[in-house]
This record gives sequence, C-alpha cells and structure tokens, in this order.
Amino acid sequence: MSLEELADAKAQDKIKESVESQSIPGGDVTWTLTEERALVRKMDLRFMPLALAMMFLAYLDRGSISNARVVNIGTPRGEYKLVGG
Repeated sequence: MSLEELADAKAQDKIKESVESQSIPGGDVTWTLTEERALVRKMDLRFMPLALAMMFLAYLDRGSISNARVVNIGTPRGEYKLVGG
C-alpha cells in the first residue's frame, strides 16, 4: 500500500466511526402497514389544503390577467412619461 492509499483508508475509517457514533441505537425502524397508512394520511391532511389553496390562487390570478387584457389594461398609454410626447 502506498502512503496515499493508507491515508485514504484512515480517513474512511474516521468517517465510519463518526457516522456510527452519531447513529441512533436501535435505528433499524420498520413500519407496519397500518402505521405507514396513518403517517401518509396525516401528511396528506397537512399538505393538501395548502396545495389546494395555491391552485385556487393561481386560478384567480390567471382569470384576472385575462380580464385585464380584455379591457386593455396591459397596454402602455404613456401616463408615466416625464416628457410629453
């Protein structure tokens, strides 16, 4: 082994030790089917209202932009010119 390979092996051992020391004892977690379903339902109940509110606001925004174009609000009329023309 060369010095570089030895240094790499020592660095990898240090990384393994630090990861193992930070791991949770008994961290091998298994979920039952009912626990997983309950967790997914809980996440859905928290996420879906926010997603629906964002979709509703996007729908309102699209509607107001199209209505503004119908009445020519988006066209420049020279109201903010400093010099008349």
